[in-house]
Amino acid sequence: MKKLRFIAVIALLALAGCGPPKVDTAALQGAFQSAPDEIKAELDKGITAINGTNFAAALPPLQKVAYGMKMTKEQRAVMEDTIARVRAHIKK
Repeated sequence: MKKLRFIAVIALLALAGCGPPKVDTAALQGAFQSAPDEIKAELDKGITAINGTNFAAALPPLQKVAYGMKMTKEQRAVMEDTIARVRAHIKK
């Protein structure tokens, strides 16, 4: 439990740095590699927009996946983190 708290504190300190947090598209791709093709197609739209720094265009396909599919806890955590980071870039 102490290790988990330590990791959480480090993560919060890292997020408190300058500018919006980096969006980890590799984690997103890894979490959904066994997803159906139609889900992967939506993820690809979002990832392409993120890589092109078009964060406003990335949000709709990510939300479509987030709210339209049953996910594992890992997938849900990665998706929520990704959406939060994309929103942070939009607010910037």
